[in-house]
Amino acid sequence: MSNNLAQVSVIDASEWKRLRDIRLRALFTNPDAFGGKLESENLLTHCWIGGCWSDPKYRGKGAFRRLFDYLDKNSIAKGWERQGLGVWADNSEAIGAYRALGFDYAGELQPSERSPGRFYVHMVRNSK
Repeated sequence: MSNNLAQVSVIDASEWKRLRDIRLRALFTNPDAFGGKLESENLLTHCWIGGCWSDPKYRGKGAFRRLFDYLDKNSIAKGWERQGLGVWADNSEAIGAYRALGFDYAGELQPSERSPGRFYVHMVRNSK
């Protein structure tokens, strides 16, 4: 990172191990933030990301905002008219961050199939 600003870039399939390592670190550091479990995802030989996470040492420095600025700049060209996500209903910090970026609730609380007893909420925003 130059000038202490987060940089956003698209990665290709050859970087799957790097992305997998980030995902596993996220599950280790903040296991309650995701539906996935470290024990099972650690056994996978492929990578699939369905969440946002930042290393705690970079939090509060604009990385999240830059990620969504990148999406805003590229969403229309890619045909992404609407962006959606699921967030744990009890994760007020994440909900606040998503609301600050223009996301709003879309629907009722949903029970999690992967984490029985937990609920998530769907949030959406239109592309800018």
